[in-house]
Amino acid sequence: MKQFIIIIMEKLSNTDAQFSVVQYSTSVQPEFSFIDYRKAQKKETLVDRIPQLMGGTRTFSAIKFVTENMFEKATGGREKTMRILITITDGLSNDRAEAEAAILAAKYKRIWIFAIGVGDAFGNRNALTELHTIGSHPSDDYVFAVNDFNALLGIQNQLKDRIFAIEGLFSS
Repeated sequence: MKQFIIIIMEKLSNTDAQFSVVQYSTSVQPEFSFIDYRKAQKKETLVDRIPQLMGGTRTFSAIKFVTENMFEKATGGREKTMRILITITDGLSNDRAEAEAAILAAKYKRIWIFAIGVGDAFGNRNALTELHTIGSHPSDDYVFAVNDFNALLGIQNQLKDRIFAIEGLFSS
């Protein structure tokens, strides 16, 4: 997953894109902000130093946290820019009761969400439905399901192209 994030950062390095990372499991942990990203000379070291959290899958709590905190001016968020959230999950969330509030909060703040499901869990109809709930609409453009973390590398160009397509919608 870290390699995937680094590659996406590299693919968008010659653009105006900036990154922040929040990790989630049983808890939600901000790893670095947009300010940290701008200040870092070697962007990949921001990702390399992230330790893996273990525990539950509180996807919607994480989406709500990002929506309420990470795009704000205090963490380096910029006004009048496209706000894109890439959510990577490995299974059904433990906080489905938070789904509606989290997704509505993101829509209200005009945050486009890409949902990436990794692993066998997404052969399950409930997990795939949840992934489509997370992704912006039309969900076919914003949802990816891959078998394992190595397969993430296979979707990097599609993701980059879809991000550019969103930015194209709003740059004219």
